[in-house]
Amino acid sequence: MELDFGCYVNYIVELGFSMARKTRSQEVIEKIKDQVIEEAMQLILEAGFNNMSLRKLANRVGMSPTHILLLCQQG
Repeated sequence: MELDFGCYVNYIVELGFSMARKTRSQEVIEKIKDQVIEEAMQLILEAGFNNMSLRKLANRVGMSPTHILLLCQQG
């Protein structure tokens, strides 16, 4: 049985829904970076530098490790 998703896509478009996310402003990006850095420093103070990991930081701030890396690449 073949499914036709075309009608569903048209319905969603007609309702005005979009799968695309809005782009964050540079100000918001900087605030997020500052929060991540603050949490990273706190994690190092609590667990020690040798026990710090990107995965632990990501869990702590509620982001994926990849998202943190991409965030750091955004100048």
